[in-house]
Amino acid sequence: MKVKNLIQKINPRSFISDYLIALGVPENEIEDYINPVNVKYQSPWDYPNMKLACEMVHDVAVNPESKIGVLLDSDTDGIMSVTAIVELLKSISVNPIVFHHPKKSHGLSVDIFNQVEDSNLDLLIIPDAGSNDGAACTRIASRGTKILVLDHHEITKPNPNSIIINPHMNKTHLNTKLSGAGVASKFVDAYCEKYGLNPIYTKDLVACSIISDVCDVTVLENRKYIYDGLNNIQNPFLKFLFEKAKEASPHTIGWTIAPKINALFRVESDIATVFEGFINPSAIESAYKECNRTYNASRKITNEITKDLVIDEQKNCAISFVENENASFTGLLANRILDTTKKPTFVLRDKDDKVYTGSMRSPIEFASILNSSRLCRAEGHEKASGIVIEKENYDAFLKWLDAQNFDLEPTEDIAGQLSPRNINLFLCEQIESNKQLWANQILEPRFSTTLRIKNTDVALFKKTSTTFKVEKNGVAFIKFQLKEDEVQKIESTKQLKIDVIFTLGINRYNGTETPQGMIQEWTIDEDDGEDMF
Repeated sequence: MKVKNLIQKINPRSFISDYLIALGVPENEIEDYINPVNVKYQSPWDYPNMKLACEMVHDVAVNPESKIGVLLDSDTDGIMSVTAIVELLKSISVNPIVFHHPKKSHGLSVDIFNQVEDSNLDLLIIPDAGSNDGAACTRIASRGTKILVLDHHEITKPNPNSIIINPHMNKTHLNTKLSGAGVASKFVDAYCEKYGLNPIYTKDLVACSIISDVCDVTVLENRKYIYDGLNNIQNPFLKFLFEKAKEASPHTIGWTIAPKINALFRVESDIATVFEGFINPSAIESAYKECNRTYNASRKITNEITKDLVIDEQKNCAISFVENENASFTGLLANRILDTTKKPTFVLRDKDDKVYTGSMRSPIEFASILNSSRLCRAEGHEKASGIVIEKENYDAFLKWLDAQNFDLEPTEDIAGQLSPRNINLFLCEQIESNKQLWANQILEPRFSTTLRIKNTDVALFKKTSTTFKVEKNGVAFIKFQLKEDEVQKIESTKQLKIDVIFTLGINRYNGTETPQGMIQEWTIDEDDGEDMF
């Protein structure tokens, strides 16, 4: 277990600021970052083409005979983006056609293209995608359809037949780390301002999209959206989902809301029913039921596929293949294999006779390394990306991987070392009261220490799974779901040396508050006393 201390000495009084600076928040923005009440949003009018976009939509929308379509992209950001646009259109008495993909895909892909083209639209709005769909947009535009793209992805291909709103068109001055819903929100704000409409609130939608799309939250504007959006949730379905989760926090979005929404695009689902919940309060109950049904179905299918997976574990990677019908599960499966093997993992399928495609997950930054081989193409994040491999290059790709000498044990960035005697309630309260800060790149603070204990000091609670608990200097350290070999090692070793990475919280019981460390990772060894002094 290798760790890198971001802070050399933990000072409870300045910890929050010290930690944010260590993670890349500029020092001169710290006060505003922690409390962004007075932070100003970038003006939507700073975006190229905004005036043209507003005028184009207005010219079509004022004609009651016009047909307007909106394309819903296949993830949480896509749903948040389209919700913002549909709320705007409804406010001007336009009921658009909402197109959604029958499976997990993005933009004007082949699975949705014919349906859009055959609809003979006057206007097509593509939020959260479309910048690089030049050929598809040209063909649709040739039928007289005007096209507005509201996107946040890098622009790599020309798209001359669309009006594009995208922060990458002015990288120097615009927030290129904004989500698709953020760009849609900018357009909604601009349109309402230009045509004297009552403002339409969308910041709660943007907050959810920034978290779910893992946008860079060290950017002050993104922090502002999260702060405002989570402190004022107005969309009725979002409010319902947060109430069910009992907490309006980035953690709730990332671990409860987004997984349920994203499951809609992995299994057969009634996406229209769920989307209706975001724009029609009377549809919330049925939308929630469908979210839960598809989430449970997705988990069941993932478990079933996992049982039958054949994993080829090699020196520097693990590889598995799935059928095309399970294409939407490759990322989830790769995560599971990575958890087991601790090696870069590829879950692939046959795209066609010439190409494998799928997902890559890695314990270390790996996408750029893969692309340097020129034997594959990895697109996405460094540790989590899609991957494409020409079949004729597959054997050479494996040979190249085998020849490399990677250090596959990641160095964990932690806040710093913290012995139990230096843990106090004030530090725990600081961390707990700022939980809205812990999102995406700003992980909940983790600390490391070494616990030297007797196994007789340990409480093991065995039910459906085993929980570990030990107290040290008034701090309770807890770990859930122990593996059988971990239980055996603890029970058979009298003197234990346990290196732990943990988060801090507060245990509240019978009116008493005490510090609590939740163990995230550990290594268990026999304590030989060699490095005590």
